[in-house]
Amino acid sequence: MKTFDERERAAYRAVDEALHTLPLKPPPAGLSAAVLTRIRQFTPPPFRLAWLDYSLGLLVLLMLGVLLTLWFYAPSTLRQQVSLELALWAHYMRLWVATPGLLVGLGVAGVSLVALGAWAGGRPQFDASPSNPTGFGGGSQSF
Repeated sequence: MKTFDERERAAYRAVDEALHTLPLKPPPAGLSAAVLTRIRQFTPPPFRLAWLDYSLGLLVLLMLGVLLTLWFYAPSTLRQQVSLELALWAHYMRLWVATPGLLVGLGVAGVSLVALGAWAGGRPQFDASPSNPTGFGGGSQSF
């Protein structure tokens, strides 16, 4: 940790004093109304899946299939040894302590996602009109 000498402390005190006594100008009268109007006009883009989302899902599914195939075609002694090692690892890592917290966290996340979906009130529509070249939201909004 750095220690400050008296000269540095005096400089910091002067800066703090200047920041505390700085006169602030009030915001313009229509600022909050203009900001709220822009927020209300904003339409978020729709949720869309791209080809990468599908390909990564397919890759994960393929890897799970390979693991299951290897598990079922492995010799029984190897399966028993792997099961024992996983059980020992779970015991030494004390996963039994974290399991209730993980389940509660997953439950809260699931309820939050369902509530968010219900609160959103449906899926936004894609606008393919010529005045909206991006196809998303409200057209030519710039932020």
